[in-house]
Amino acid sequence: MDIRALIAGLTFALIWSSAFTSARVLVTNAPPLTVSALRFLLAGLVALALARAFGQSLRLTPGQWRLTILFGICQNALYLGLNFMAMQTVEASLAAIIASSLPLLVALAGWLISGETVRPLGLVGLAAGIGGVILIMGTRITQGVDLWGTRLIFSLRVLTRCLTCRHVIRVRVRLFRQ
Repeated sequence: MDIRALIAGLTFALIWSSAFTSARVLVTNAPPLTVSALRFLLAGLVALALARAFGQSLRLTPGQWRLTILFGICQNALYLGLNFMAMQTVEASLAAIIASSLPLLVALAGWLISGETVRPLGLVGLAAGIGGVILIMGTRITQGVDLWGTRLIFSLRVLTRCLTCRHVIRVRVRLFRQ
């Protein structure tokens, strides 16, 4: 077992999962879009500093700029910005469950719509994951969760992923034709 990979994975899980709790605390005490904008400004500055420290070029082609701007609008402004707004009335744990369920939905759509091959064990895992999300969400909904905020988070998550993926696929197709 690669201990460095295990530590990196656990560190990522800790940072990712704590982001929802801190976001919930922040948006109940400050304007959500301001919180989101400051968060991504700081993250962007850290990312630029790290890129420079690792010798990466900060020059982008026009196509890379378009993808970067599209991703920034879809992922950071639409999804996460409005997610912060919804978290004023939705618990952090519920937002984390919705965000965590997206890979399951992508795998399900890939299998049902795109005809991607999924091995039997993968189907068992997919069914267990979706069943778990349904069980947890069903329990939460019957306990009086804010349905508007829940729908907003889920809809934005799916919409922004679809928009981003659609554009990336179009760009890749163009690149392969050249």
